[in-house]
Amino acid sequence: MSRRSGPRRRSNGTPTTPPLRRGWPSTVTQTSRPSHGPILVALLVAALVFLPTSVATRNGYVELDDQLYLENHPPAQGLTSEAVVFAFTSIRELYWHPLTWLSHGLDVEIFGSAPAGHHLTSVLLHALAAGLLCLLLIRLGAGTSTAAVGSLLWALHPLRVESFAWLAERKDVLCALFFLSAITAYLRYLERPSRTRYAAWLSLGGDSPEIDH
Repeated sequence: MSRRSGPRRRSNGTPTTPPLRRGWPSTVTQTSRPSHGPILVALLVAALVFLPTSVATRNGYVELDDQLYLENHPPAQGLTSEAVVFAFTSIRELYWHPLTWLSHGLDVEIFGSAPAGHHLTSVLLHALAAGLLCLLLIRLGAGTSTAAVGSLLWALHPLRVESFAWLAERKDVLCALFFLSAITAYLRYLERPSRTRYAAWLSLGGDSPEIDH
């Protein structure tokens, strides 16, 4: 005689729920508040990158190419109308990278011709990219510690020094920042597709290659 399968019932006929064993996931979903932990870790990474790299603000201009960006072209006079037109139409001067030209022009508007301010902008952009990389790695599934260490290794590696310590390589730090922003925007679009998120991803993704080529 086969035993009938089914949930056990109390004496009043209502089914009983077996107790969950230790280690079993509960089927009850709870609404949890968003954690600010990753953001705090990313800010810490950015600060740890900024502290040692900020010594670059003591540097002057490098005779190799710096004068091409900060002396011999319209952006050296600030964000004038001539500089803006030049940024988007200069296809025969070095590279076509309007955002790079505009960033140099903005530096002139804020700091004048003093090299410390220009180096400060590059260092801040580099530190910001490191923090964004940390957030992106966490979003892709990496542990907090792994993401932080990986971002620090990338940002403080000797191969990255040229990017923030040489003003002619402003395009490099901008490219990294926009590239990481584009990936982040794409992941947000996949989570909840919308025209706004698609436009953000497309815009950031289109900006990252034009900066560096």
